[in-house]
Amino acid sequence: MSGIRKFFQAANPDSINMALGQPDFVTPDHIRDAAIQAVRDGNTGYTFNAGLPELREALSEKFKNENHLSYSPDQIIVTAGAGEALFIAIQSLVDDGDRVLLTDPGFVSYEACIRLAGGRPDFVSLKDDLHINEEMLYEKMDGARLLILNSPNNPTGAVESRETIRSITEAAMEIKVLKDILASNESRAEEIRSLLREKKVYMADFMSSPGSGKTTLLDSVIGRLKDRYRIALIEGDIKTTRDAERLAVHGIPIVQIETSLFGGDCHLESSWIRKCLDDFDLDSLDLVIIENVGNLVCPAEFDTGAIRNAMILSVPEGDDKPLKYPLMFSVSDVLLVNKTDFLSLSDFDMQKLKERVYKLNSGIAVIPVSCRTGEGIDAWAQWLSFEVSGFIGR
Repeated sequence: MSGIRKFFQAANPDSINMALGQPDFVTPDHIRDAAIQAVRDGNTGYTFNAGLPELREALSEKFKNENHLSYSPDQIIVTAGAGEALFIAIQSLVDDGDRVLLTDPGFVSYEACIRLAGGRPDFVSLKDDLHINEEMLYEKMDGARLLILNSPNNPTGAVESRETIRSITEAAMEIKVLKDILASNESRAEEIRSLLREKKVYMADFMSSPGSGKTTLLDSVIGRLKDRYRIALIEGDIKTTRDAERLAVHGIPIVQIETSLFGGDCHLESSWIRKCLDDFDLDSLDLVIIENVGNLVCPAEFDTGAIRNAMILSVPEGDDKPLKYPLMFSVSDVLLVNKTDFLSLSDFDMQKLKERVYKLNSGIAVIPVSCRTGEGIDAWAQWLSFEVSGFIGR
């Protein structure tokens, strides 16, 4: 006898039984009649492992008409109880070493099924009111293979609200979808880098917050390098073509991406960059410059396929930005600290900034610049020129 059955038998006669294992109603007449008729018809042998074909066909129609779900009969398995279904599902989804989230306390079979599949149970504690600790769950969700959410909970009987279940489901889907998007983006980014190496075209992605002076810096460096290198520009913005129009005076090929046309994303993705590259004659280019959408978060998460990432941070933004946006500094190869002419008017600490940046990325180059005074612009142009020449071989 299982431990849980012994527990039930030891309970006082007047105890309230909240167990789910035993129904509190008599089996309906039509079901009992059907079972008796099946015995009389001689249907007492083994059935199909997946369930009777007629039953699976009826279930397929039921799901379609009542639940608006489309599953063919051969996609349906009828199990002998929920325990079998649970075991099959976990065996199908969990591989060796996979982490599986489940509540503590929770139904005793969950952990056993996970371990039999080679998975690693990772428990999420319930709160004092016996409802799931959503904050702990969200912290553990990233990287988990499976979440088992039992409501009403066995053994506590707690029922999670519809809103809670919806928010947990949406959070799980968001993580999966984001990972799928990032994986696809990274794959396309590697394809772009292979193409650039084949064509000997150097591409740099410029990222910053709005108002950092990114376009002005690009204006300066394009003016210094356009007679030496054949340059093209991919201009990204949520709305307007103002920056592209401003840089068009250099007479270089430009492709504009307005993200407002497909959702207003605050970053550029490698698939969009690939389409832009198709609009250029790469055989007649040496350098492609990407001016990414102004943002310190999203652009750092989406690899564009660039050979190098350049970040612009302006003095008025403060020297604490590496603490707030570490990923941007971690993925960048060069940091241009712009508007140094404001240093005397602020408490910006250049040394403190460098210490914070180097803790995140010891290989990053830091170049102080000022578009107003011209400080550092030549040094910045030389850095980029050295990079481009080394890549294209001249």
